[in-house]
Amino acid sequence: MSRTLTGAEQKRLRAMYVFEQILWGEGCRYVTGIDEAGRGALAGPVVAAAVVFSHPVMIRGLNDSKQLRPAERNRLYSVISVAANGIGIGKSGPDVIDRDNIRQATLQAMAAAVAQLPQTPDHLLIDGLDRIDWPGPQTAVV
Repeated sequence: MSRTLTGAEQKRLRAMYVFEQILWGEGCRYVTGIDEAGRGALAGPVVAAAVVFSHPVMIRGLNDSKQLRPAERNRLYSVISVAANGIGIGKSGPDVIDRDNIRQATLQAMAAAVAQLPQTPDHLLIDGLDRIDWPGPQTAVV
């Protein structure tokens, strides 16, 4: 854990890793978190990211991207890119949204993000209520 983190920030970040800690304790090595952006937009794509960590990484300011200012999102992207075991990005364009609906387009973007990862995840943690089309273990987290 970084020495530059305050006690309150360390506590907040530890709370974010509850599911990962359980899975790592059960022997999972590559735990993958998945989230989307753009689902509320009237036009444009929905984009999903899948990020793999094999151990806790305490990153100052880590939070839901919708809670962050653009400059902080960019800083965190740089830090996460270095610290993560892998990152995958998936996208569903307006044609997919129109054809299949926004929910299905989001799930397809998430599955595409997982397919981009350099290693096979042991478990997926998906932000939301749904599971994606992927054969391995996964947990929807709200």
